[in-house]
Amino acid sequence: MPKNKSHKGLLKRVKITKSGKIKFKPPRSRHLKSNKTGLQVQSYRKSRHARSGDMGAYEKLLFRGLRSQEQHEADDAKAATESTPAAETKAAPKTKRAAKAKA
Repeated sequence: MPKNKSHKGLLKRVKITKSGKIKFKPPRSRHLKSNKTGLQVQSYRKSRHARSGDMGAYEKLLFRGLRSQEQHEADDAKAATESTPAAETKAAPKTKRAAKAKA
């Protein structure tokens, strides 16, 4: 069975980050900027991340699992809320050890 090949045209236009997000420059940002407002031109300078609605198509073209910006932000928020109780549980065994050592 032949190997799956990534879509070379897409690979030339995007960068896949280590966490699996797709980063790209916005379209219509290369030339013909004289008829665009200054705010439009400024917004073209920033890189963007692919949104969740496009990720299915990108995964099929690249034959790999990817994550959208929304998924990444949700995971960060989840990790931040979970890290607070974890810090408390880590502190508890130290105090128990200290209590055993004193006894």
